[in-house]
Amino acid sequence: MQTQQSMDRLIAIDWGTSSLRGARLDAQGAVIDERASLQGILNVPAGGFEAVFQAEFGDWLGGPDTLCLISGMAGSRQGWREARYCQCPSGASDIAAALAWVAPGRIAIVPGSWQAVQLIPARCFARSIWPWRA
Repeated sequence: MQTQQSMDRLIAIDWGTSSLRGARLDAQGAVIDERASLQGILNVPAGGFEAVFQAEFGDWLGGPDTLCLISGMAGSRQGWREARYCQCPSGASDIAAALAWVAPGRIAIVPGSWQAVQLIPARCFARSIWPWRA
């Protein structure tokens, strides 16, 4: 697994429903390059995530110390690989432990986060917004 000291570059990807965006960062976090396309998860054929990733960002993976972190819908059931959610509050170690590795030590999907809330019964909610309703 990569560490802050050994990582030369980071590729940060936001793979959403309708678009795909990525940035290549240097060791200090400065953006070196950016790319975007309309290859969101809804536009990727079944089994086609790796091919789209390679076509869009494969040339950025040169060098053994490049790490790619992917966020967004790529981690959904319809995405490249499902990443489990982390319950809030979550620390960096919780998120790191929940990474869904596509290529161990090189490419990972970052989990989403969720917070448990107590739901208000619909009848109470409706009365609080629309007090004139019975």
